[in-house]
Amino acid sequence: MLLLKYIFIISKFIFSFGYYLVKYDNLSVTNLFRVYLAMTFSSMVLGRVYSQLPDQSKATQAAKTAFKIIDRKSLIDSMSEEGLRPDKVTGNIEFKKVCFEYSIRPGVQILYNFDLSVQNGQTNALVGPSGCGKVNIKKITELIRIKICRSSFF
Repeated sequence: MLLLKYIFIISKFIFSFGYYLVKYDNLSVTNLFRVYLAMTFSSMVLGRVYSQLPDQSKATQAAKTAFKIIDRKSLIDSMSEEGLRPDKVTGNIEFKKVCFEYSIRPGVQILYNFDLSVQNGQTNALVGPSGCGKVNIKKITELIRIKICRSSFF
């Protein structure tokens, strides 16, 4: 509602000044309306464009971060012939004495001597409060070759 008041006040001043120019400087009424409409629509377009600038800078930063992630070299070289290769993979997962703490919360142990054994075909659920390490256990399970707290798992 307040915005409409400002629009009408600005229009009043524009038309008052336009009346002065029509009366004393030989401006035609047609040109007055052309200038008024051009100024009105261009200010509306500029307002919409400038309102999206913060989102555009966030999108640009997000794209830079995404390309940085895509372009980085993986710690795991899946094409390498080096390392141990099991003869048979059964799909069993076992964690033994896994320790973990977040880098932003040093000294606060999230996982301490964590043990878990999941057999092939078995369904399990990780339940606990926020920040207890459920997502990290899932990530560790996906990245089989990680060493945590000097204990490795396969």
